[in-house]
Amino acid sequence: MTANPDLRARELARALELASPGVRAGTLVLIRWIAIVGQLLALGLIGGVLHFPLPLLPALLTVAASVAVNLAVHWRLPQGRYLNGRQAGLQLAFDLAQLLVLLYMTGGLANPFTVLILVPVTISATLLSRRSTMMLLVEALVGLTALSLVAWPLPWIGEALRFPPIYHFGTWAALVLGMGLLAAYAWQISAEARR
Repeated sequence: MTANPDLRARELARALELASPGVRAGTLVLIRWIAIVGQLLALGLIGGVLHFPLPLLPALLTVAASVAVNLAVHWRLPQGRYLNGRQAGLQLAFDLAQLLVLLYMTGGLANPFTVLILVPVTISATLLSRRSTMMLLVEALVGLTALSLVAWPLPWIGEALRFPPIYHFGTWAALVLGMGLLAAYAWQISAEARR
């Protein structure tokens, strides 16, 4: 009995898709909209409700850049289009850079939202190749290191809250170790699922 050539071709195409990790454009657009809404809610809560002095205009312009990128991706790419690892990695690199800029303007490593740096790297480790994930890890490491050295003060009511350098080092070390372990774990589990 001869195997169906169309079925064999579909199976081969599916195997190749699983072997070269990537993601649908619509998935990245959705994830970015969630991040944008979360950033706007955090800025509104911290600045508007709690009345912490935020650099509101620069922060909103940074969020607006993410909105512009998301609208461009939404309009230019069919949402069902499968992005290869490089294309998706570049989009996640933008998301990480945008988050690093927001953190720079709002306290650097003293900002409790620095934990969100784990998100783009974990998404990459889950959906993309080891190479794409390593590129994001390097970007995150450079960004975290820069945030540990320079950042605008943490928005605070009254006298500015200043943390000692050892606190910044501890936060930096925890984020770097956590990011590395989480990325390795997620990548390994994802690779196993693909196999």
